[in-house]
Amino acid sequence: MQDVTKLVGLLWALFSMTLAFFLLRKNWMNKWVSASILLISVLLGFSIFSPMLPFQFQEILIPNGGGKGPGFLLPLIGLLVIVVSSSALGRTFCGYSCPVGALQELMYRIPVPKLRWGKKWILLVFRWAFLAAMIVSGLLFGVSFLYYLGGSSFFRLDPFGWPFYVFAFLAVLSLFYYRPFCRIFCPVGALMSLSALIRGARFRRNENCTDCGKCERACPVDEAGPDDLKLECYACNR
Repeated sequence: MQDVTKLVGLLWALFSMTLAFFLLRKNWMNKWVSASILLISVLLGFSIFSPMLPFQFQEILIPNGGGKGPGFLLPLIGLLVIVVSSSALGRTFCGYSCPVGALQELMYRIPVPKLRWGKKWILLVFRWAFLAAMIVSGLLFGVSFLYYLGGSSFFRLDPFGWPFYVFAFLAVLSLFYYRPFCRIFCPVGALMSLSALIRGARFRRNENCTDCGKCERACPVDEAGPDDLKLECYACNR
């Protein structure tokens, strides 16, 4: 049954990634359409805990966890398929399909004062250092840092351990600061960001751009400048 839910999650991820990319390219995406896709992703997270790749990532790393038998294979296939797909579809998985990202996106849309921090390089260094530490701790010591961030407990509605409240705090923080989990801790997000280095997978300005600065002011991750690599672009369509 668990493999079935993971397969459902993978199919939804591929469908919603493709749909979001198509709608964005056709300029048919609006806040109501995007909110509908995001809400479905969040509900899938709560109902079947899929496609929760950031937390299924630990199944691949920890030998004594999910890293044996068929239960290990599906998360690995899912990770490879989605990372490869992002080379063509951009970061639409992070933007619309992942329940963790979708929840934070919806929270950030609530109109409260927002926090912005322009030192992107500090976040970049920290996230890759965290990814390296997570891989080493998982492979060598069988320890999952992701467990302590509480996403699994939160989406399974299990409030009887402190990790639940860690993720609850991150969810509340996302009211004010854009996608804190995605931008700092998510291992899959770090891998997905490399898709921005593929020119065809990222959004670019065209000849209609007047350099008015509106995109730069709207972008919550400061990636809308003409020289930005779009490593942290979540295709939010602001």
